[in-house]
Amino acid sequence: MTVAEIDPPLDIKCGPLLRYVYTDYHSQAAPLALYTITIVTNDAKSNYNPPPILEVAGIETDEKAVPSALNAEILHKERGYTFWRWKIYLNLITEERRLAYTINGSAEDVGFWVPGANQSMRVMFHSCNGTALVQRG
Repeated sequence: MTVAEIDPPLDIKCGPLLRYVYTDYHSQAAPLALYTITIVTNDAKSNYNPPPILEVAGIETDEKAVPSALNAEILHKERGYTFWRWKIYLNLITEERRLAYTINGSAEDVGFWVPGANQSMRVMFHSCNGTALVQRG
């Protein structure tokens, strides 16, 4: 996501990073899962009025439903960068479902799949630091 794509603008230097934290299988209604999304922003090129908002569709089981707006918490500030985190709590249902999200109204179609209550979590991780591997002969 770039500064021009979101309003108010955010210069996201790292993220969004998705983290599965835990599932509480002893919750009364249904198993309760916690996920977090974290970003790091450049303060000089970002507007924090209002603070970043994460809108998530699918928390109430329907990806097409009106999204829930979640406020960010500041984890850390250092050298002109701010680390933001959102916590996403949701009750697991029988079927797996996709959570779609935007940050400050971004136009990208981003999301992740949450397993059903009796399914195991499937995880894949990808990291890219933007540099190319150069092979020398």
